[in-house]
Amino acid sequence: MSTRTGIPHLSAPTTSAGSEMTPILGETHESRKTTRLDKSMFPATVIYDVDLTMSPPPSTCEVSGVNAIAHAIEALYARNANPIMSLLPFEGVKALVESLPQIVSEPSSRPARELALYDA
Repeated sequence: MSTRTGIPHLSAPTTSAGSEMTPILGETHESRKTTRLDKSMFPATVIYDVDLTMSPPPSTCEVSGVNAIAHAIEALYARNANPIMSLLPFEGVKALVESLPQIVSEPSSRPARELALYDA
């Protein structure tokens, strides 16, 4: 459900940070960043479509990728971590280490964008 409307919402991410699958909302208003934790942040459906990731410039992909790496590292020491879930961050970081340099050198590389989206 959407936090503000109570209506189920759809997420179609354009970057690889994976934030769409967390219950944390970060907002900036008048140069002030706030965050809140609310399970209503989870979307009813997430659509991962590589075509939607083709337009962000490499610089945006780099920042998103570093953010995704930070999310992966956080997952390793999360309170609800477990041995199975602790394998996923390594897979995600591996995908980003391979894909981000390719995206920077060849922004239109569909395989690189697919691999970065796999991280999400």
